[in-house]
Amino acid sequence: MTAFKQKLFLRYFSIQTYFSRQKTTFFELPLLQTSGANILVCLPGQEKKPEEAQFVLHSLKELFPKSKFFYIIAEKQLNNFQDQDLGIPVLYNPKDFSGFGILNKNWLKQLPNNIALAIDLNHSDDLWSGHLCFASRSPLRISFETRYASKFFNFIVRTQTKDSFQKQIEQLLNYIRAISRPTQKTLV
Repeated sequence: MTAFKQKLFLRYFSIQTYFSRQKTTFFELPLLQTSGANILVCLPGQEKKPEEAQFVLHSLKELFPKSKFFYIIAEKQLNNFQDQDLGIPVLYNPKDFSGFGILNKNWLKQLPNNIALAIDLNHSDDLWSGHLCFASRSPLRISFETRYASKFFNFIVRTQTKDSFQKQIEQLLNYIRAISRPTQKTLV
């Protein structure tokens, strides 16, 4: 996406959020522990191996065994995910975006309702995944630190860029564990 398109998209997003008046500051942690809580995961792009994405989904399933998982993935990458227990795929292709990188409203309608947690695993400055997590209206939206993360997410994780992807994911999962299951050990 060119710099001009990014600026235009961010202006559009600012106007859209101003009129929608979506609150982003409060979330309820017990919501994540209830059965049937919906969790949305934006998987990393083609530069990552499918095994790494599967590791993330399996780790999240262990952390939230009662939850229902939805993962965003490109149609052409779906063949890499053979495990049916990972969750429900939400597919996209390049036709689902306008020329400025804005998702079509019809595509956004296929997102599930009442998402308790949205996680973006992309390290790049892709605006579409941030917009998608924000459009999910999840009260808790988590991402790695990127240039535009503060516009879309209310919990941003800073990791060392020299660390492997798996180590960065483990750090992200540790933060999620800490905020989702507060115990005396995590409060000390």
